[in-house]
Amino acid sequence: MATPSPTSVRSTAAVAKVVLDATVIVAHLNAGDTHARRARELVDRLRKNGDELLLLDFLVGEAVSVLARRASEGRLDSVQFATVMAVVRQWHRAKQVLYFDMQDYAEDALDTVVKTNGRIGFNDSLLVVLQKDSLIGPVASFDTGFDAVPLFEVIS
Repeated sequence: MATPSPTSVRSTAAVAKVVLDATVIVAHLNAGDTHARRARELVDRLRKNGDELLLLDFLVGEAVSVLARRASEGRLDSVQFATVMAVVRQWHRAKQVLYFDMQDYAEDALDTVVKTNGRIGFNDSLLVVLQKDSLIGPVASFDTGFDAVPLFEVIS
């Protein structure tokens, strides 16, 4: 299973640091996911472009929670679950997951949740705030909730 680990490969084309949203992480890790093929193609395209893929701690945590819920509901068998958890563990051990102190951004993220009338949750609102403050670039996501946010740069 190829993992969407961060890469520093560069090309002559415009290169971006692209944050992988939980929707892409889940689909990339879980071959049985509805969007698995789409996630593989997206990650492959980003790598081919030379973009750096970023795994943020709170999004990896969200992906783990989704995968754990699927496993507990029997939608992801125990072998598959153990395999994807081993990949996530490897990301952490290899220090490929970027840890983020959200203390200074929590209030603005909550404001964004309210402004979108809950259409996007806290983690996605945090991405909106970080991008607005130019702390992150585009976000690779399959989440249509970002449509509620003008000028948010999403890649899908």
